[in-house]
Amino acid sequence: MGSGLDANLGNSQLALKDYQRAVELREAVAANWRSPESKRELAQSYLDYANLIGTTGLQGQDQGYIDKALALLRPLAAQSFGDKEIQFSLAKAYERNGESCARASRFPDSLIYYQRSLAIYQQLQQIDPSNPRYSTEVSFAHKHVGAVLGLQKQWQPALEQYQTALAMDQARGKADPDNANTLYAITFSYSDIGWVLSQQGRVDEALDSYRRSIEIRSQLAAADPKDTRVRGGLANNYANMAWLLLKNGRLDQALEFYNQAFSVRDTLSRDDR
Repeated sequence: MGSGLDANLGNSQLALKDYQRAVELREAVAANWRSPESKRELAQSYLDYANLIGTTGLQGQDQGYIDKALALLRPLAAQSFGDKEIQFSLAKAYERNGESCARASRFPDSLIYYQRSLAIYQQLQQIDPSNPRYSTEVSFAHKHVGAVLGLQKQWQPALEQYQTALAMDQARGKADPDNANTLYAITFSYSDIGWVLSQQGRVDEALDSYRRSIEIRSQLAAADPKDTRVRGGLANNYANMAWLLLKNGRLDQALEFYNQAFSVRDTLSRDDR
């Protein structure tokens, strides 16, 4: 099955059909077996399908499947508090609901669901603190909460969420310094902190945070020149730096970073032909 995050329109349509078939198969299994695991797997299929719908320009059509997942997972989680997989799936359902609400600009609702997912991920991390899966999800949940707070212009609480996430990302980076995904997670924290600081008028601190993200992303791009995700993120950093410099009258520096952003994006465009 394809990924809704990087599929083109044609592939997305094929992926939607694949996920829809998976949902139908899971529904048949759950109807016959009625076990907690079959219900959890059906809920996960609903969430996977909803996620793909939401990332292929069909916003609004994902909510029904998220609701179906929650209707299955809430009673399962209440009955099976010690089942970490069911609790994890419920947290993921709340997270998906937060994303759906954010896409619809329902930011107060989005914040509620992101906070619910964060609370469950934190509980799982407390139960199994050595499991990187849970610490990773806690970090991302803090970023989700921070993003929605930022969209509501609650800049200082948003910054605190991102700073918490950054500290967690850095701890994972020290434990596994060669993990590219962990290093990239650190760059997201730096980049988002730069955004919040810029909105607070803390220009030099924002620029420094963007530079830290650029430094790591440049290293990752050099290590794997074919990683379009990293190169695209690097171009975004350059563009954000340029915008902030331009806004503050540093025209020569802004032009330099706009040129760097253009160069990376031009290369990406030519490589995609």
